[in-house]
Amino acid sequence: MFSGRLILSKAVKHCLSSAEISHIIRDLFLRVRKYNGADYIQTFKDKQGRTILCVDQLSHSMKNTYTKEEMKENDFWMMMFANEH
Repeated sequence: MFSGRLILSKAVKHCLSSAEISHIIRDLFLRVRKYNGADYIQTFKDKQGRTILCVDQLSHSMKNTYTKEEMKENDFWMMMFANEH
C-alpha cells in the first residue's frame, strides 16, 4: 500500500528533481488507489531512461502482525535506482 514513510536513496536525492520525485509519488499513489493496493515493487523511468524502483518494506498482512513499535521501525518504502547496490 506504500503507506509508510518514504526513504529516498542518496542517488535519487542527488539525480532527480523535486518535481520528478513528486511525479513518481503521485503516479504511485494513483496506482495504489486504482487497484486498491499494488505489488511491493513498482517501476518507473526517469527523463534519462533510468529505471527507478519503489519498494514497499511490509505487506498488508505483515502489518497486521506488528506492534506499534515495530511498525514505527519497519513501515517504510524506498525509492532508488535499479542499479544501486
